[in-house]
Amino acid sequence: MLVDDIRIIDFLDILIVATFLYLLLVWFKKTRSTFIFLGFVMASTVYVLVRLLKLQLSVTIMHSFVAVILVAFIIIFQEELRRVFEHIALFSLHPKREGEQILTGIRRDIDIISGTVFDLATEHIGAIVILPATDSIERHVQGGIDLNGLLSSAVLQSVFDTHSDGHDGAVIVERGRITQFGCRLPLSENSSASEKGGTRHAAALGLSEVSDAFCLVVSEERGIVSFCRYGRMEKVDSREKLAALLQDFYDQVYPAEKSRRAFLHHFTANFKEKTVALLAAVVLWFVIVHESAVVYRSYTIPVQHVGLDNRLRVVKTEPAEVRIILSAPRREFYFVERKDIRLVLNLFFTAEHEDRSEMKYEAIATASDIRLPGGLNIVNIFPRSVMVHVKSTTLQQEGQRAGQ
Repeated sequence: MLVDDIRIIDFLDILIVATFLYLLLVWFKKTRSTFIFLGFVMASTVYVLVRLLKLQLSVTIMHSFVAVILVAFIIIFQEELRRVFEHIALFSLHPKREGEQILTGIRRDIDIISGTVFDLATEHIGAIVILPATDSIERHVQGGIDLNGLLSSAVLQSVFDTHSDGHDGAVIVERGRITQFGCRLPLSENSSASEKGGTRHAAALGLSEVSDAFCLVVSEERGIVSFCRYGRMEKVDSREKLAALLQDFYDQVYPAEKSRRAFLHHFTANFKEKTVALLAAVVLWFVIVHESAVVYRSYTIPVQHVGLDNRLRVVKTEPAEVRIILSAPRREFYFVERKDIRLVLNLFFTAEHEDRSEMKYEAIATASDIRLPGGLNIVNIFPRSVMVHVKSTTLQQEGQRAGQ
């Protein structure tokens, strides 16, 4: 049974692969690249099928495309991969301090942003504040002036002052720092939504349609604060509500910093992705590990022969069947049947003993006498010695003529 073939180390192996696949699934989901993941799954499924069916040409062609696909993957997701490795490097160097700094910085950022945004709204000063999440927004943002300064209410108010050169653009805030200001954003394709608020609202909504960033916008004419995310725009009535929205946003971006809640979150969130990852890991283990394990199979096949002189004929062979032990990866035996394996002895006998009506010869079965599908290895043959009884057809014909 399959369960009997699974060892404890195999459970650990499956768990590690499932974890990796889960992280990959969540990453594809957050980067809105589900269609790329589906293409990867379809290509992998086709590859497994052609391997199982031993379609050598298809396997060779798919192997040649692996390097091309890998390079294309790195090029497409180079920004996201850079962010992931930067985060891993920082966290691995100072994991505890990194977590504490994030928590402290989040509370400080929420207080500054929620307070300053409503101060600007009270004074009817237009503003756009962008908080990137997991998606890279670099390819969507144009222009902008690098600042990389510490986030503060004074700096935000100075940037959006009408006398400032970059007051019409957006400010990007990451990890407690203003990285850029005066940025131009892609305008929304939703004309009905953007017409209600003007160019700033169209820009904030446009970025939210192509990324998972949290976009805050202040209306200069009406003094209203709104936020955009995932292509939707909503009005924010108070600082407290904005602070709560920002807290929810940061909880999603940094779920590992929520202590006990984060621990429970790891078990309950993304249940569908976890199930898919676990099932995929089990299937991969079955195809790659379980079906690659070398197993032994025994086949009992009849003894056949070729090459016998036409003046002789085989009366019988002892034994009439032999047992052959074969070894190969388990998957190689999928489509092997008994009729696919043959033992063909080469009997290069001559009629040198024509004076004898019946003769007996010993033939030794070797691996070269076995005809079998590719990928299978011969371990042993029982028995190797086969006694072949032959008769002279010449003497038999002469006897028949004498009787007539």
